[in-house]
Amino acid sequence: MMDGLDPALLDPLVFDGRVERVARALSRARRRIHGGSAGGVEALDDVPSPWSNARSVSSKATLDATLGLTSDKLFAALRGWTMYLTIARVTFDDELAAARAFREVEAEPELGDTPRSFASLRHELLIEPRESPRRETLAGAITRRAVPIQPVVRHWFERRAEAVRQLRGSNASIEFKRPVEGSGAAQLASPETVAGRLLAIVASSGVLPRVRSLEALVESALARDATEGWPAQLNVRWIARLFGDTELVHGLPLDLEPEDLPEAIGGASFSRALGAFGLAVFEADRPRSTPFALARAPLDERGFARKWLFAGLPGTTSFGRAFLSLGPDRARIHARALVRAAGVHAAFVALAAVVQLHATLPERRARSAFEETTACAFGEPLPGQLIGAFPRARPEASADLVGLVLAARDAERLRDEFDEDWFKNPRAHQSLRHDHAALAAPPDGAALEQGLAAVERALADAVG
Repeated sequence: MMDGLDPALLDPLVFDGRVERVARALSRARRRIHGGSAGGVEALDDVPSPWSNARSVSSKATLDATLGLTSDKLFAALRGWTMYLTIARVTFDDELAAARAFREVEAEPELGDTPRSFASLRHELLIEPRESPRRETLAGAITRRAVPIQPVVRHWFERRAEAVRQLRGSNASIEFKRPVEGSGAAQLASPETVAGRLLAIVASSGVLPRVRSLEALVESALARDATEGWPAQLNVRWIARLFGDTELVHGLPLDLEPEDLPEAIGGASFSRALGAFGLAVFEADRPRSTPFALARAPLDERGFARKWLFAGLPGTTSFGRAFLSLGPDRARIHARALVRAAGVHAAFVALAAVVQLHATLPERRARSAFEETTACAFGEPLPGQLIGAFPRARPEASADLVGLVLAARDAERLRDEFDEDWFKNPRAHQSLRHDHAALAAPPDGAALEQGLAAVERALADAVG
């Protein structure tokens, strides 16, 4: 027996099964921990721990014991997952502390007697009517309340960085972003480069609001103007009516719960719901003949690409006509409003990736970098106090960004191959499922270049 290794893990399929179980438990736990403003601090106490009987696949001892097995592709992939899970396990208390900081309540006299958390203030800003003077007050409160959150978030990311350093280096492939391969890799190897390119595209597109305050940017990402044709309630049943009888989900055990869907605030809420569905499809559609660790990578960009691919559907005229019963002209106006909102949201996704990469900088440098980045992106800087809190620093932010860019490329390919209403085409569904069966691999640089160009074209069409 190798020192420090559970003998059962010498069977790679047993090892793989344990990794998959823990990875899925972690994913479910994180959805509840970071899933919006529902519940106060006490709600975090009800989140089941993903670490029950998980230490054998989330420890440095297992990594050390399997070091000599990396010539085997499956063991190499399992070590990557073990590193990812180890980092998550040893910093899980820090992650929970950050989540608590977002939910801690304090008095906000300017807004009334009810104590509020940062999360509830953010929710109030989202639902507050567009012309309400309270929006500026809420944005000011959010900025103030972000200040005590910053050190807690920074500590979490510092602990993650330290965990990586202790796990034998090669951190970029697990902690932030797998290397980009193929044509164009040299230009796009850094997530920060991709973020900068995307922010520049959005800034020059004309989708940003005239006033670039926090409250104005948030409002412009909601697509409140796209109001026609939506169901009375945003729920799983609505998504099931769209795709439940299709080849896309046939035989898949989708893990999509009501709490995974957003509140219906504007048209963008329905886009987010479809994004949650797209991610659930990818996660469920693993070929059972392929070990989990080979079929899926930690922070797999393909899952985020599926999320953004389906989130983008409401921004197409064909979706409005097929599923919202809109006429051609109304469907076109509706789609353009949603694409403009998606462009603003894309800027926040790119900014979140930059925030993630700057999360361990000293406070003054981090704030300065945030203000510089937002000034370039929006024409005016957002307050540096917001860094780490709005947008929220997340370990998956870089992968989410890459997924967004890849989704734009995928959407163009699907339209070219299967027409504008590809989302109703069984052959397109089969094509997506065929892609899901491929082995995990780093994203291709050429695909990212194509995706950035596709984003630029989509925003130009929405503004023109």
